[in-house]
Formats: sequence, C-alpha cells, structure tokens
Amino acid sequence: MKRFTGFSGILVLALTVGFGAQGAARGLSNTGLPAGRPTIYVGSAIDTPYTQSATVPGLTAIFLLSEKSALQAYLGMPTINPFLIGAGFNYRYTLVGDSLKGFHIGAGLGLGAMNSAARTFYVNVQPLFGIHFEIIERVMLVFNSGLNFQVTTQAGALELVLGGNSPLMGVSLAFGL
Repeated sequence: MKRFTGFSGILVLALTVGFGAQGAARGLSNTGLPAGRPTIYVGSAIDTPYTQSATVPGLTAIFLLSEKSALQAYLGMPTINPFLIGAGFNYRYTLVGDSLKGFHIGAGLGLGAMNSAARTFYVNVQPLFGIHFEIIERVMLVFNSGLNFQVTTQAGALELVLGGNSPLMGVSLAFGL
C-alpha cells in the first residue's frame, strides 16, 4: 500500500511539473488562454463514475488544453479494506464561454474495483454535460452530469447499468497551480 501510494504521488508530481513547465515555456501563446493563468488545477471530486463513491471524495486534476477544451483526471479509493480503487478521465469541450467558465459537453471513461460480495471490476463510459467556473481567481468549481453506462464483471457475467453521477452532480473543487 505504501509503495503504491508513494509511486502514485511521484507520478502525479512528475506529470504536474512536466505539463506546467511546457505551459511556461510556450508562454501560453498557442492555447488561447490569458497569459499568467494556470493551465493545471488540482483538488477533490465526488464523481461516482470515476471514483466509485458518492460520499468519499477522490483526487482530481484538470488540464486546460485550449481556450475551449480541458481534460479532467480522477483517482479515488473509497475503502482500503478491502482495497477498492477507481480512476478515470473525461474530456470536455466548452459550448458557451471558455475553459475557465462556461457550459460544456464531453465524454468520460472510468475503471476500477467495486465494493460488493465478490470482487467486481467495472468500466464506465459516460457522455456528459455540465458547467464550470472560477469562484475566485485560481479556484475552479465543476459540475458534471450525464448517463453512465457501466459494464461490470461479477461471477463471470457482464452487466450493463444505466445511472448518473453522485447526488452532488459530480462536483469538483480544484485549485490552480
């Protein structure tokens, strides 16, 4: 467990520093984002299709790719006994506004292990829509919703489950680096 957590921390740090350095070197000229604004936000999310919990927050990172698009990654561990984990990402394109504030549509993919009597592996595919905005400078709030198509393996069978995000509409609170 400690080894996995340490490796995950080093990986997240390396990705954050790597993406941040690229943005600074480019001067953000080809992204369409205002100069001096963060291109990476990290924080917490309650988004069931990705973190597999409607109550326990997971980690999230938002990478602003351009003026209209962003990629959001998730990692959640709702319990450690038994060890359960969920991870995923979604891509969003802003229809109204820009990548810092507006209404977006997109798609996401999540996978991991679920809490059930038998160890269960799941894969989620989700078309989504939502809103995102900065509460104050460098603090972003994101709400995602949509249908969740879930395929699970349980006792060797495959199931298709239709559902939505958490009761809080897939809320994420992230801070700009």
